[in-house]
Amino acid sequence: TTESMLTTEHRDMVERLKADALIKNNRISAVATLVNLVIAAGIMWSFSSPLWLGGWALIVVANSVARLAYVRFLTQHPPQNLKRTVNWIAVSILTSGVSWGLPLFVLEPDANPAATYVIIYILAGMSAGAVVSFSSHFRAVLAFTIPMVTLTAVYFFLEGGAYSLAMVGVLMLFLLVTTFMTVGNNRMIDAALNNQIKAELQSEKIGRMAASLEEAVAQAELASTAKSQFLANMSHEIRTPLNGVLGMAQLLERTPLNHEQKEFTRTITSSGQALLDLISDVLDISRIEAGMMRIEPAPFVLDDLVDMTVDTVTGTARTKGLEILVETDKNLPKSVVGDIQRLRQVLINLAGNAVKFTDAGHVEIMVRCGK
Repeated sequence: TTESMLTTEHRDMVERLKADALIKNNRISAVATLVNLVIAAGIMWSFSSPLWLGGWALIVVANSVARLAYVRFLTQHPPQNLKRTVNWIAVSILTSGVSWGLPLFVLEPDANPAATYVIIYILAGMSAGAVVSFSSHFRAVLAFTIPMVTLTAVYFFLEGGAYSLAMVGVLMLFLLVTTFMTVGNNRMIDAALNNQIKAELQSEKIGRMAASLEEAVAQAELASTAKSQFLANMSHEIRTPLNGVLGMAQLLERTPLNHEQKEFTRTITSSGQALLDLISDVLDISRIEAGMMRIEPAPFVLDDLVDMTVDTVTGTARTKGLEILVETDKNLPKSVVGDIQRLRQVLINLAGNAVKFTDAGHVEIMVRCGK
């Protein structure tokens, strides 16, 4: 069933809602009882002994006042033990049901039958009201209707006669129908309360998930900031000695060197510049994440870019016994406009992968003009 799917805590929430509804409706029922008492007493005044009528009215008033006082106490002191609270309310409702089973006994034997009918109508209306007001607790409805209807049936049974016995049958049928209506209403109320609790719990779960997601996003942003800061600091620390290496290599190029030494020095310079560009690439990651990546076009000599690329991969190619071949289109302009740093990244990555995955033979770099 729906209720069995809920945890103990959730069932307690349902029971508390039902108890709150019972407490609220008990106040309304007590006030309605006093109103019905005034109506019934006005009808019975001419057909009852003042002593008996006054005694019965005193019982009803005392019961209603006690119920209202208990509800006021519960309003000021929220109940901790719901079961005991519900039981006390059921007892007060039972007492009210017993008291409302007595009005026909208060009437004199020769009372006008119309007074009897009006009293029966009042009792039927109060039973219907109990079904609506106390449906959240099955026992509360039965505590009111059973004694009231049973005592009224006893009155007609003791009176004797076909009409009175027929009334007994009608009253028992009325009690049976009331019981079935109460069962149906009780189930509908339980289902509605369970669905309400489920919806509230689902809403709380979604709220917790949203809060967790916000926290995760905040932590991710914090981690991204820390990473960017780390990359910026590390690039600064690496650039300093690397710029020293490049500076010394450039000074070395100006000294008297043979051809092979000049090639080695050029390779050192080119590789160092590639490493410096790689550090810039690492920083570009942070710029891309921040949406600050920009292309910076400027004129440059394409042949020089190709030579730098060849110089960078030549050392690795020689260790594998590979030859680097370059074919340049004759119609290629000497100067072009573009972001030389980004283009160098692309060419070095392509040439490096070609050398890496070539085991024998040669790697050819072809530069042509597009149409």
